Amino acid sequence: MGLPKIKCPECNAGLKSAAGFTVGQTVCCPKCETYFTVEEPEDDFEEPRPAEKSKGAAGKKPVRAAAVDSDDDGEYEKPRKKKRRVDEEDDERSYKNSPIRFVILGVLLVVMLVLAYFLYEKKRKESEAAAAPGSPKPVEVTDRQKEFIGPQNFAPQNAPAPQVALNPQNGPKRPAPVPGAGAGATNPFGALIPAAEAQALTRKHTTALLGSWTADLGGGVTEELTYKADGTFSAKQTGSGAKTATGKYRVQTVVGTKVLKLELDTDNTPRTITAVFEDGELLHPSLQPGVTATFRKK
Repeated sequence: MGLPKIKCPECNAGLKSAAGFTVGQTVCCPKCETYFTVEEPEDDFEEPRPAEKSKGAAGKKPVRAAAVDSDDDGEYEKPRKKKRRVDEEDDERSYKNSPIRFVILGVLLVVMLVLAYFLYEKKRKESEAAAAPGSPKPVEVTDRQKEFIGPQNFAPQNAPAPQVALNPQNGPKRPAPVPGAGAGATNPFGALIPAAEAQALTRKHTTALLGSWTADLGGGVTEELTYKADGTFSAKQTGSGAKTATGKYRVQTVVGTKVLKLELDTDNTPRTITAVFEDGELLHPSLQPGVTATFRKK
């Protein structure tokens, strides 16, 4: 038969059980948490019989037993608290290892990748739209080009308006020459050059044009070009396919700072050419059709 009550050998706390303790059973003291083995009770530990107790002692004994029992009941609640803490730790570990947690992380990762893809597509379309041929970039004009173009709103004072010469059938033939060399001249961009500057450039290039010029056309073919102050010119090509040409010339206008427009009249067939002065050389059409030669002064 089991023992209804035993004593802890470590802290002397009394333990009791409705089912009883068996000899050799290992029990944990709820007060000091010491494990011990139930042994045979000693004779002096046996409870005295109720008949031998006095009335005063009989009245006090249940109070002490109740006090011990109440202490014992309070001590038995501690393992339950530990069990709740263990259960909470188990729940936390189970959440960390739960597949739901990995599913949520995967969904968030997919959302971030989709947003990054849309952002990349937006940037790519913007760059393609900026590089499309339909959106030209603004052209920057350098200071040298501004100097070459000249003032846009310039209008020479007291410059006579060009007159149109009429042929016998009252049809337009071509603009009559403007009095004063270079008056109303324009640069390649259509801007007017000041009259004084245009006249000075015209005189400069006309003086440089006078004289004899030679050009090597290759293949043993050379050409000599001569402009005279009396308004006549001559061209002579030697070598394969020798040619000659003579006639009159007239300075029309200056274009920019290096180009001089000339009207050449050979056999009553006038044509307009451009002569370009560049570092002591003259770029001038040769007698070969469609060929512009580089002439050097003799």
